[in-house]
Amino acid sequence: MKASLLPALLVVAALLALPAGATAPATRGVDTAALDATITAQMSKHGLPGVALAVVEGEEITYLKGYGSAGAGRPMTAQDPWWKLAMLAAVLLTALSLAWLASRMGSRPALAESDARFKAIFDNAAIGISLIAPDGRVLAVNPALQRIAGRSEAELLSLGGQAITYAEDRDVGRKEFAEVMAGERDAYRAEKRYVHPDGRIQWMRQSVSTVRDAGGKVLHLVVIAEDIDQSKRALEDLRASEARFKAVFDNAAVGIAMMTLDRHIVEINPTVVRLTGYSPEEMFNINPTDMVFEEDRTMDRELFQDLVAGRRDQYLVEKRYYRRDGSLFWGRINFSLVRNEQGRPHYIISIIEEITEERTARQALASQEAEHRRQLEQRIAERTEELNAANERLREKAALDAVVAERTRLARDLHDAVTQSLFSTTLIADVLPDLWAMNQAEGQRRLEELRHLTRGALAEMRTLLVELRPNALTAVPLPALLRQLTEAMANRSRIAVQLSAEGECTLPPDVQVGLYRIAQEALNNVVKHAGARQAVVTLRLCDPVRLTVADDGSGFDPGAVTADHLGLRIMRERAEAIGARLTVYSEPGEGTQVSVVWQQP
Repeated sequence: MKASLLPALLVVAALLALPAGATAPATRGVDTAALDATITAQMSKHGLPGVALAVVEGEEITYLKGYGSAGAGRPMTAQDPWWKLAMLAAVLLTALSLAWLASRMGSRPALAESDARFKAIFDNAAIGISLIAPDGRVLAVNPALQRIAGRSEAELLSLGGQAITYAEDRDVGRKEFAEVMAGERDAYRAEKRYVHPDGRIQWMRQSVSTVRDAGGKVLHLVVIAEDIDQSKRALEDLRASEARFKAVFDNAAVGIAMMTLDRHIVEINPTVVRLTGYSPEEMFNINPTDMVFEEDRTMDRELFQDLVAGRRDQYLVEKRYYRRDGSLFWGRINFSLVRNEQGRPHYIISIIEEITEERTARQALASQEAEHRRQLEQRIAERTEELNAANERLREKAALDAVVAERTRLARDLHDAVTQSLFSTTLIADVLPDLWAMNQAEGQRRLEELRHLTRGALAEMRTLLVELRPNALTAVPLPALLRQLTEAMANRSRIAVQLSAEGECTLPPDVQVGLYRIAQEALNNVVKHAGARQAVVTLRLCDPVRLTVADDGSGFDPGAVTADHLGLRIMRERAEAIGARLTVYSEPGEGTQVSVVWQQP
């Protein structure tokens, strides 16, 4: 049988775990190197634990070989206990394979189909495959390797592996390659870095198998290349992360402990040892709850249950703990939950910080604050009492001063108005009989003046009585109060003051008093500043209530007068106090009009 037909006669016993190769002593015209290369490549690709190979030419078995996981293609002697089993399996399976192949196809179609199958496997493999000559030349590369390396087939064949190997890794695998060439081994693995065309460094794992001829000479090497860049970098990142974590874990100024969900401590850092006085071995056999001060053991029970159940990720608590020598210390503990990839609770990390001095200082500060607060409250109470006493004295003095001022004002009003009116009345009354006898018409005029003075004095007295009895300002209707006020002003100033009142309505006491005081202040301004001959007071009741005081005096420029001049500030404050609106209109030479409007709320 020709050597080109031999691949169709390969029988793979994948369940045989042959430890080494077994080869028949003689072959005739068989390209055993090609067979070895093919078998080795397929074993590496599919991870087969063992393969038995038999070549039949005519009625003879001209080639027998066993390939084992310990080293594909490595020959072994007939004294090996697996020799007979390997040969028997190879002969039996080869005979069965020949019978099946003979019933399905002729020898040449089977060879073509086998070649096509091998090419399909080589071209469509998901991992990179290359054939390397003993001198290092690249004989063939599959598309997967081209894709992984980012280079074309021509580039890989011309450059070779060493040209694209990272400089620091060019000696990686050199020793193992020398051992292969010396026949000391048939396969090896290596992890190396390669330079990608885009400049980045790429990690690959190579599984190198040897294909030898019948005399043991290396024909070529089959290299299975696997892109492990991501996993390698992930592993490096993991190692770096673990190194950083270990550095933080071992050198942290706070205690760090890892524990299972049932509070079993599995790892602690040196700070925990210094803090508690327990060795790591002792801590691993202690229930952390037993170290907690009795009164503090249940304070975070519900929080810890929520943490273990995954309902929270972290919580902070302050507790008292026992040291190994029995002394107590305060600790601030941060419990954090670590979840697995499925998001379920996995284990717990607790970070403990001793805060005994902080708690002591905090308690001392709280005591000081309480004492300072007590002293401050006592001082405030004393000062409040002193201020209340001072305010009481001020109120008494203000009341006394008000009484004195009111008495002074009443005395002044009595002198200026009533006394003068009565004095004038007395003088007229004394001369009236003689004047009447001399000139009756003049006597009649003087009698009318006497009557006017008497009425004015009466109005002044009534007004003064109202001032002496403040309740009278609310007991008497507003029109009557305004009438007494206008008559008194007319008698006092000799200005014709008229009153016009319309409507009836009962006003709130404060509103009535406020309107009366505004009218009183406005009339005082007329008497003191206006130089008017007459004034008119108009009252319209009710809703809205409108009170107007107008005169024909000299007037003034509102823009040139300050808000507190002419009693304007007092009138505005009184209007605002009762919720009324006050307006003042005046022009030089045109008199003045003061209006106040109050709307029932």
